[in-house]
Amino acid sequence: MKKVQIQVIGISENKVVSEFLLLLLGETEGDFKFPILIGKAEANAISMKLHAIQSPRPLIYEVMLNCAAEMGIRLQETFIYKIEKEIFCTKLIWRTPTSSFETEIRISDGVAMAIYAGCPIYAAESIFSELSAQMANNNTKTVEEKSMKELNNSELAQLLQKCLDNEDYERAAKIRDELNYRKN
Repeated sequence: MKKVQIQVIGISENKVVSEFLLLLLGETEGDFKFPILIGKAEANAISMKLHAIQSPRPLIYEVMLNCAAEMGIRLQETFIYKIEKEIFCTKLIWRTPTSSFETEIRISDGVAMAIYAGCPIYAAESIFSELSAQMANNNTKTVEEKSMKELNNSELAQLLQKCLDNEDYERAAKIRDELNYRKN
């Protein structure tokens, strides 16, 4: 499986659903970029490290890396290896003096762990073609096919962002209205 190194391009406010922020990832040696929705805590942790802001107490990412280091384990890389049901399947690749092993992790935590460890983030090359196809084709059989009433707020927020990315503003307005209705 061919890997492409990616990096954090930025973090921005999600003006539609305030519970999430947008993390923009992109190729280190290319032009392809893609957003993911992440929680505020993860976004803040990533932003703090990127801006060299020290937390008064260690964050969980620092604690995990410090514990691993005490046992002679270091984080080698974060690897986003596939998209399954609109979820970025991600794993951490750990290295010991004699072997390596992998652990599954949410993409937002995987990116944060890589940032705190100072190690690279990779994505399977196939992810880029899959994302391109999804962005180009609104008719992909995904969560979109469920009625809005069946989706939770997080799924609606992701669908809304996808509609905005694909410039499907009419559908985006309907989703926005549904989210606003649920807030009231």
